[in-house]
Amino acid sequence: MKRSMLLAVLALVGLTVTGVAYAAWTQNITVQGNVSTGTFDIKWTNLTLDRSGEPTFEGNYVAQIEDCSVTNDGHTIRYRVTKAFPGWSSKIRCTIKNAGTTPAALSFDPGEGSTLVVEMSPDVTGYQLGVDGEKSVEIAVRVPYGLGEESEDQTYSFTLTVNGTQWHQESGQ
Repeated sequence: MKRSMLLAVLALVGLTVTGVAYAAWTQNITVQGNVSTGTFDIKWTNLTLDRSGEPTFEGNYVAQIEDCSVTNDGHTIRYRVTKAFPGWSSKIRCTIKNAGTTPAALSFDPGEGSTLVVEMSPDVTGYQLGVDGEKSVEIAVRVPYGLGEESEDQTYSFTLTVNGTQWHQESGQ
């Protein structure tokens, strides 16, 4: 009986020592944090119209630019011309601005299906626009020669799109 009592006491002491050792060697650490996301907002600003290449008749412009404006949100340029003719052209000078808090990568989509020639210079594809960054561009709109009589009394529409994508550089690049 002494022997079994001794074994029981030794087992109890062994478990106690193991428990103390385990408790002495454990520790918890935590990470707490908050992440706030930024904003993404590219827009058109500083819109001006260059009519220098546009023909005039007795001091008056023949074609009438009825509207050349930026919408309140800055995401769309409205442009409407009447009485245009083959060879007529104009240029819109404007700025693409990153008004958000996240860098942007730009790409250009000239659209399709319009009889008009619409070009952006410089092509902004691949251009990276930092926070508060700006890129000045020129948009040329031209009615090409050689359209024939079927182009008379027509309305032509076009859509030119600048796409912005969140941009960040990976480490080591």
